[in-house]
Amino acid sequence: MNGVRKKVAGAIVLSSAVLWLSMQASAQDAPNFMQELLMERACQKLGVAYSHSVDIDKAENIAALFTLNGVFEMGPQLAEGRSAINRLFQQSQSKKTYVTRHQLSNYQFSRLSESEAEGVTYLALYHYPLGVFGQPDGDAGMPVAAAIYHDRYQLVEGKCLFSYRKVSPVFIKNDGKSQ
Repeated sequence: MNGVRKKVAGAIVLSSAVLWLSMQASAQDAPNFMQELLMERACQKLGVAYSHSVDIDKAENIAALFTLNGVFEMGPQLAEGRSAINRLFQQSQSKKTYVTRHQLSNYQFSRLSESEAEGVTYLALYHYPLGVFGQPDGDAGMPVAAAIYHDRYQLVEGKCLFSYRKVSPVFIKNDGKSQ
């Protein structure tokens, strides 16, 4: 019986030591883990702000979501720098005869350093035709496009911005309207 007690006591001491060591490691990693979570959330919110600005036709807000020398790429369209990005979205939105709604999902995030990260987000894009008063009219039905955003992020003065955003279409409904 004495040998069993020693084994049980030894197992308890060993498991307590392992638990204590893992708590120490976790405590040391906690600030980095929290910084990563905060950065991930800020970058995720950036993607939502981009989609919202496109959806409500606020082209002037979109360029501010990029670094000064940020790049936006979609098919043959390539805009480098905030002024080029602003021009691209001003032109695109001035031609719209429909309302868009971006549905984002499957967000992936990888922190590369204290100030840089990359991510991937899936997109389902819906179009609603404009009605008489400029409001959405009718049923959007199925998405007109599915795409993947490939992003690189940079923290600038504590704010997450796109340094690069590439839109990779998966499919596009052939209606001549998809953007």
